[in-house]
Amino acid sequence: MISVTPLTRRAPLYGRDRALSPVRRLVDAARSGSGGALIVTGAPGMGRTALLDRARAEAHDLTVLHARATPSEQDVPLAGLHQLLTPVLEHLWRLAPARRAVLAQALETGVSTGPLPLANAVLGLLTVVAEQGPLMVCVDDLHLLDPPSLEATAFVARRLPRRGVAALFSAPRGQADRLAGVPSLSLGPLDRADLVHLLTASADLAPSVATELADRAEGNPGAALEALAAAVPAQRTGAIALDRPPRTRGDLTDRYARAVATLPDPVRLALLRVCAEPRYRPTGDLEPARRAGLVTEVGGAIVPAHPLVRSACYHGASPAERSAAHLDLAPEHDADRAAWHRALAVHAPDERAAADLQAAALRAVDRHGHRLAALLHEHAARL
Repeated sequence: MISVTPLTRRAPLYGRDRALSPVRRLVDAARSGSGGALIVTGAPGMGRTALLDRARAEAHDLTVLHARATPSEQDVPLAGLHQLLTPVLEHLWRLAPARRAVLAQALETGVSTGPLPLANAVLGLLTVVAEQGPLMVCVDDLHLLDPPSLEATAFVARRLPRRGVAALFSAPRGQADRLAGVPSLSLGPLDRADLVHLLTASADLAPSVATELADRAEGNPGAALEALAAAVPAQRTGAIALDRPPRTRGDLTDRYARAVATLPDPVRLALLRVCAEPRYRPTGDLEPARRAGLVTEVGGAIVPAHPLVRSACYHGASPAERSAAHLDLAPEHDADRAAWHRALAVHAPDERAAADLQAAALRAVDRHGHRLAALLHEHAARL
């Protein structure tokens, strides 16, 4: 085996045993002299990177070539291939002179003599590396590779030698066509028990809080962890209620917040109402939000496309915008729901709003249990 710095730490991975099975079979096939390729897809936060990290950690006896594409290098020609191939450039001498010259020039200057000569040179280098022992090629966030690297990687993925090579790629759902012909593995939502396990293994949480965070994450582990990151200590213990929707903090939240901020104000404010009230049915045009990947249609209803969209949009709005949204929503619902929206619309003591919310809390005990009633009582006390 060629000496390449291994990944030795195994991060916790819950609820993915079924997904790990084909990945492990692929790695075992490389060990036994065959191999293949697989692209892992799933919504943002579903754990594509975690799955690839686990695969690399378990492939400790293979040579592992790894690249993680980033938007910051998407405009740097051949940055992806440079990251992937640098550990094995010492084997360039094994290539035919023409291929060696093509690859060396491309990685040195960012300019290639053409897509096909470059792709063939990359394929040749990986082939000679695999001849020295089992090889894993691992590219995370394939869709973010710079275009020349993506083109060469797609070419190579379909032609990798089937002897001793396991190739793993990841991309969001809907991007697997970039590697048409390569088998795909889709990561779906985790169940509540696995999300609760993930959350309680990550921090000290009251069981009821872990359950609520899991429910709000809609099966998405990344969303659950970003909600956990934003929860203050008193919320983690259950001493005070979580915000609704829960605040979140992290890279994914920031990404969606930036996307929301690009929307025209009428669209952004319509999306705010969608995020403030799950039952709201917008009448305005949300096409810009759909194109930005912020909303989707489920059963004829327009809903946030990701659980973190709800938090990013709602908590990213100004207090005045949130108040206006809740006042608009209140008349469209029954007395208890209307009381909730009116209470969220005020930011100063309001006896009438507090009384309405207290009454709603008393009725909620019978209808929805004590957790919702406690939330309503707590908010009423603030008023």
